[in-house]
Amino acid sequence: DGVIDKDDACPTVAGPAENNGCPWPDTDGDGILDKDDACPTVPGLPEYNGCPKPKDVIAKEATGALKDILFDFNKATIRPESSGKLDQAATIIKQSNDGTFLVTGHTDKKGADAYNLKLSRQRAASVVGALEARGVSGNQLKSVGVGERDATVSEKASDAERMVDRKVVVEAINGAAWDALKKSDLEVVEKKTVVKKAKKRLQLRKKLLLKRKK
Repeated sequence: DGVIDKDDACPTVAGPAENNGCPWPDTDGDGILDKDDACPTVPGLPEYNGCPKPKDVIAKEATGALKDILFDFNKATIRPESSGKLDQAATIIKQSNDGTFLVTGHTDKKGADAYNLKLSRQRAASVVGALEARGVSGNQLKSVGVGERDATVSEKASDAERMVDRKVVVEAINGAAWDALKKSDLEVVEKKTVVKKAKKRLQLRKKLLLKRKK
């Protein structure tokens, strides 16, 4: 290797002089030598200097896989023809080394605000359930719905034009921001519904009691 044995730390193995005559190591075995590896102890990819694919890139790819996912009309049930999209998104997320992601549901502007908000929450939760059914860890996904908050197309536009606003977006979230999120904001809607129903029952009972007293 051109390095004299007395100066060679690895005299029986060829290696460059700048590494004292020893071969450059590849600690994580990803095919990228430690000297060129920004993450020498974690397997990575050449395009990311030996580091794993960034979580935000994975989130973007998962969002792309879920583009134009289809649900039954006015429901959170995912249509069978979107199964392949879910398969692809699950595969992408499972490559993230336990990355944590928020799945956000969006609707178009057509319809009542409250209805759209609830539907978006239901659909986001439905996507999370489908991804977990495909092997994604339940600890990696949470869901929220924002209804028509970010919609840009007029509710008077055609259904095809409004489709751009009906989507599911995946975002990489971690740390305190992740811890602050519930598994799903659908629970909030369901609890409010239960409370409202309970109040209505109480009101009806009071009315009945008053009628009997009269």
